[in-house]
Parts: sequence; structure tokens; C-alpha cells
Amino acid sequence: MEESAERKRVEEALRESEKRYKLLLGSVTDYIYTVQVQGGRSVATVHGPGCAAVTGYAPEEYAADPGLWYRMVYEPDRPAVTTQAVAILAGEAASPLEHRILHRDGSVHWVRNTPVPHYDQQGHLVAYDGLISDITARKQAEQELQISEARFRTLTEDAPTAISMSRRGRVVYANPTYLRMFGFERAEELNNRPTIELFAPQCRDEVMERANRRAQGLPVPREYESIGLRADGSEFPMLVAVITMQFAEGPALVGFITDLTGPKQVAEERRRLEEQLRQAQKLESIGRLAGGVAHDFNNLLTVINGYAQLLLRDLKAGDPLRDSLEEIHSAGERAAGLTRQLLAFSRRQVLSPRVLDLNRVVSEMQPMLARLLGEDVELRVELHAGAATICADPHQLEQVVMNLTVNARDSMPDGGKLRIETAVVEWGEGQARSHPDARVGRYVVLAVSDTGVGMDEETRNRIFEPFFTTKGIGKGTGLGLSMVQGIVAQSGGYIDVYSEEGQGTTFKIYLPALAEAAADAENPEVAPTVGGKETVLVVEDQAEVRKYAVAVLKEYGYRVIPVEGAGEALLLCERERIDLVLTDVVMPHISGQELAERLKTLQPGIKVLFMSGYTDNIIEHHGVLEEGAEFIEKPFSPGELARKVRTALGSPAKPVRQER
Repeated sequence: MEESAERKRVEEALRESEKRYKLLLGSVTDYIYTVQVQGGRSVATVHGPGCAAVTGYAPEEYAADPGLWYRMVYEPDRPAVTTQAVAILAGEAASPLEHRILHRDGSVHWVRNTPVPHYDQQGHLVAYDGLISDITARKQAEQELQISEARFRTLTEDAPTAISMSRRGRVVYANPTYLRMFGFERAEELNNRPTIELFAPQCRDEVMERANRRAQGLPVPREYESIGLRADGSEFPMLVAVITMQFAEGPALVGFITDLTGPKQVAEERRRLEEQLRQAQKLESIGRLAGGVAHDFNNLLTVINGYAQLLLRDLKAGDPLRDSLEEIHSAGERAAGLTRQLLAFSRRQVLSPRVLDLNRVVSEMQPMLARLLGEDVELRVELHAGAATICADPHQLEQVVMNLTVNARDSMPDGGKLRIETAVVEWGEGQARSHPDARVGRYVVLAVSDTGVGMDEETRNRIFEPFFTTKGIGKGTGLGLSMVQGIVAQSGGYIDVYSEEGQGTTFKIYLPALAEAAADAENPEVAPTVGGKETVLVVEDQAEVRKYAVAVLKEYGYRVIPVEGAGEALLLCERERIDLVLTDVVMPHISGQELAERLKTLQPGIKVLFMSGYTDNIIEHHGVLEEGAEFIEKPFSPGELARKVRTALGSPAKPVRQER
């Protein structure tokens, strides 16, 4: 009786348990199933009511169609599902499996299938339960996260800006650009490195001050310039931008760094070119003034020196007036030299360019330069192995070498070394950009280097200014280097100067190279001082110069007609035959060049000789005379004028007097 009551109690408890199980099963939205196993094979499957919520199919449909579940599995994932079932039936450890299924509505869902095996007392598998959860939302979130991470990685990994992330003052991430910028090969070399070590020592106090202010919540500029320290110890300018960002792991500082080396170089190059332009404009203004002064002064010196020479020829040795007159003439010659310097600086002097081998010019000057330097300065000359052919005025080129040599000697009061070198170089776009209006191509280089006291930057920036000198009072005019620059510029060349205090100075002069051509072997012969009987028309608005030229030409036998301006000259040539016109270049109303063109129309075959203190109007390119133009530079001596007139007229006559 008691046994029957106990059995009824147990059965009642079992029914109550099954009832609670069914209620629990019905309340679960996940898909729960049970598979019965006999002899290692599944023989029956019970599908819980949650299957409809996960798959769209009711339990009755699964019961009526045992193959429905397998067909519902997404085809590419069926091998994995089969493998899981085989492993469970074989008694192997059951692992959860994530795979896809085809929902009844045709959509693809992700599910997680977690099996739980059951064994009898003998250890045989008798059943296994399974829980299938719809994880589609989680999978979509993971996929979006992966896409976001991939997008972020692409943006950071391929970004041209260096990007880093740091926490508690140490680097936790750096993109490839950051690694390259700071000279690291692998990310591991930067991981956990203190960020302060990536700043140059002189900037670290300022960086720490910014970090402290940021930690205290005080305002800190987002961007600032600093100096970075590469792995090899080299420094570079950089622009740093720092922001705070929130991540799942907590806040972090994200830094964006731009290497300013290129922009700084561009800015410095722009500043240098602007300074060159300002200097050129300033020198151009001063040059115009200097050229005008030299022109007027040359008119006066033409008269002073010319008459002094005329008088000296007529005074015998021992004449009490001769010494005084020679002093006057000597002072006039020195003044003429000064005006030549002014004209060279203002780029208005006359050049007589010829095809030259720069090597030969320097070689011929070497003995004289050695004597000029003295015994305490060692002279070394290293010439380019091949020809260094240029087109330049040899006398002006010699003046350039002389001036640079004298300056070098003065910078070595205790002795030293002077090296003069020639070379041929090819300028590309980069070198040509360093000088306004420069062109790419071949250049012949004349380098003059000394081991003297050198110059600071301020001095170096002013050395070509007229009348600027570092020498004592009475020891220099300050026109030497201005003249050098003027001659080089007129010759189509450029100058670079390299100098530091205590390290000496190097001047490099670049002159356009010519294709291999025969350089002039000898100086042209000077025509003898001869006169003639031809008619010469002298056109000069300065009365003193006009009177002097007339006196000289009459002394050499010419018939001379003086006029003040171009108008009188044109009227005269309409009624009288003229053999040669000696005309000033710069005159009121009509220039000498325009006058010459009109006279050649009136009298075809008429000869023209130009004269001027500067040649601005008859210079085609930086002081080079037009093809075939005859020219005499003021001030000129009586003999020089006579020779030029005779050369312009042609058909040399017999000498009319002996020069003293």
C-alpha cells in the first residue's frame, strides 16, 4: 500500500516536472531541440516551440518532414553542420557552431548551435539537447565593426600624416607614416615608448608644460610647432596637433604630426628670393644714380685728362709746369678708374666680349697673382681638364680675378692659402631656381677660396652693396665687389658666396659655357695713331667735351664741324657731305643711335662712331654692343680718339705725329 502511494507520488512529481519543462520550453524564444540516439544513430528529434521564432517553421512541420532542418541550413555551411553532428554521435567533445540558415521568408540568418550530450550509466550516448540562438544582430554588428576598423585602418595606415595614439604618456599605436617620419622600421620599436623621447631635448620642457595643462583641464592650443627627434638622433621641424578621443579601453591622446622640413625649405627659399629681389631693386636704384653720376663725371674727365695729355705732349722734360700737370693727369686717371668701378657696379660699362678659355686667362695671371699675394700666402691653381670656353671681356674678367684675390689677401693678415679653380658644371631646374632669370644648361665655374677670417651672415648679405666695406678708413672704397657683381651680371653670369666666421670664404662665379670653339689666341692689335683729311661731324651736347674733341681731331688733320644737337646735325647733312659722325649716345630729344639711323638714310655709307660715359642705349643685352657698332668710352685720350676715328673711317693714312 505504501509502495503504491510512493509510486503515485513519483509519477505525479514527474508529470508536474514535465509540465514545468513544457511551460519553460514554451516561454524560451530560442530554438531548443532534443535528439534521441540508439546505437550511435539519431532515431528521433523533438523540436521545441521556439523553432518558429528562429526559423519560421513550426514544430509540426519539422515532425512531418525530417529532412527540413538539413535543407534549411545555408548550403555553404552544411559541411560544417554535418561534421558537428558526426562528432557528437562519435562521442567527441561537442563545441558550439555558428552557421547560417535560410529563414522561411527567404532571408539568411546567423545562428549559434550549442549541443549538450547525455550518456547512460555505461557511458553510451543516448541523447543530446541543443540550443539554437539567432545571432544575426550580433553578426551584423561585428561585421559593421570590422568594416569600421578596416576603414579606420585604411585611413590611418595610408594617411600621409603621421598619426599616433598614446596613453599615460606612452605610445600605443603609430601608423606607417609616423614610423617612417621618425626613422623606425617596426611598430614594436615604438610601442610603449615615452612620447617625450620623440621630441628634441630643447623642446621637452615646453611639451611637458602642455601635457600638465591638458591634464588639469586648462586650455591648450590644439596645434603648435616643435622639433622632432628621429631614431638616428637627427632633428626636424614638425607641426603637432593633439586631441583627446574616447575608446572602449578608455580615453587616449591622438597626435597628428606633419613634417615641416619641406614647407620650411620652401618658405626659406621664398624669403631668400624675396630678399634677392629687394636687394636687386635697391641696387638697381643705386645703379641708376651711380651710372648717371659716372656719365656726367666722365664728360668732365674727358676734358680734364684730354687737355692734360695735349699739354703734356707740348711740354719738354724739365719744364716747371710738367710735374704739376702730370699730377693733374694722374689724379684724373685715378678718377677715371673710380668711374669705371661705378659703371661696372651699375652695369653700364662697355664690354668687349671675346671667346675665351678661362683656363688660359687664369694661367696667364698666375705669376702676377703670386707676387700680389706675397710669400705668406700659398697660391694653388687647379684648372679644369678640358676647355672652359666662355664669351667675356678679358680685361674685365682679369679685374674680377684681381679684386677677389686682393680681398682674399686682406682676409688673411697672418698668411694662409688661396685656391683658384675652374670647372664645367651642368645646371638643372633646381640650381637655376636659385638665381632670378637663370637658365638650365652648362656653366663654367671660377671658384676663389681662401682660409681667411670669413664673414658672418649679416656681412655676407651686404658685401655687394656699393660703398660697403669692412676695411679701415682709407683702405677701400667699398666698390670692389659691387664692380665684380656688375661685370659678372653683364657677362650673363651669377655669383654664389659661401663663408663662415673663422672658416674662410669661397666665391663661385658661374658664366655660360660655349660649345667647343677656338678661343682668341692673342689680343687684337692696336691701330697706329694716324690722322686724315676727311670731314668729321662732332655731335655733343656738352660744350666742354665738344670743344675738346674738335681740338684733338683738328690736330690730327681732320676737317671738323661741331654741332650741339641732333637737329643741327640733320640740317647740316642735308647740304654737306660728311665722312664720319662722332656722336654722343645720350642727348636731349633724339639719341645718338636714332640720329645715326637718320643720317645713314640721308647719306648712305656715312660712318658713325658712338661715344658715351655709359652705353645704356647701345647695349643690347647687359652691356654687349650691337653687332658692328663702333664705340669709344669716355674719358678718352687724344690718341685713343684718333685711333678710333681712323679705324671707323678705314683706309689708314700715314701717321701724322709721334705719340710720347
